Amino acid sequence: MIGDPHSEPEHQVNLEVAELIGKFVAQVSPSQVLCLGDLTTFNSLSAYDKGKHAAVGRTYGKDVAMSVAWQDRFRHFADKSRARPTYYLTEGNHTHRLHVALDSDASLIGALSYADLQHDKYWDQVCYYSGNTPGVLTLPGTGIIASHFFTQGNYLRAVSGLHCASTMNRLNMVSSIQAHSHLYDHKIARRADGQFIQALVAGCTISDKRDRDGKLFAYHNWAGAANENWWRGICYLTNLDGAGGYDLATIRLASLRKMFCSHPRPWR
Repeated sequence: MIGDPHSEPEHQVNLEVAELIGKFVAQVSPSQVLCLGDLTTFNSLSAYDKGKHAAVGRTYGKDVAMSVAWQDRFRHFADKSRARPTYYLTEGNHTHRLHVALDSDASLIGALSYADLQHDKYWDQVCYYSGNTPGVLTLPGTGIIASHFFTQGNYLRAVSGLHCASTMNRLNMVSSIQAHSHLYDHKIARRADGQFIQALVAGCTISDKRDRDGKLFAYHNWAGAANENWWRGICYLTNLDGAGGYDLATIRLASLRKMFCSHPRPWR
């Protein structure tokens, strides 16, 4: 499971993360690979930053080029896998900015397009938004559903909070996985019919590298101190029973870097 990559031109260091994840996929040869959204950040299309100093220098072309570069770097190394996985991608709210821009200004139709992101080249199935909320993807043969985020009943708000995974179990009533918050949470629950279900909030894959002063290279100004709360790594599911049960391993980006440095260690 790949939590929000947030590829963006300002943070070239995220390309190293794409390479690390690709190398991990090549080594373990999973049957399925899922990216949980916000692969493209589209800062150039941010309505919040429009007209502000933060928007200076941002362009649609740069955003698209970085997104394609992330996907290309990831697949270059992942494609060395012994067996080809099925690649799934869910659309996140940041990537959905493209839809909002096209819906708000019809003059952009034909100039801006989802085809620019080349999803069809890198992913076997893409789960786009359904109306105003992220679409829900059913992972074949797993008993698990996934989305960039799930909503709170009839509300359009993302499931969140201190006990996010518990809320997902209560509302979804089936094993489910989301990202969005950049935080990590996992909870196992048992339904009345005896079926155990699991909810997973899969963190993010924004680079954890820092400069000499300890500041993150991929620092998100809008988030401020919350940058330090984010869990940065991937989740690896094994021994899936087809009914939503699985064994969960979490691998931090720092651990991936150790695995694939000059003296790589095999994953066990």
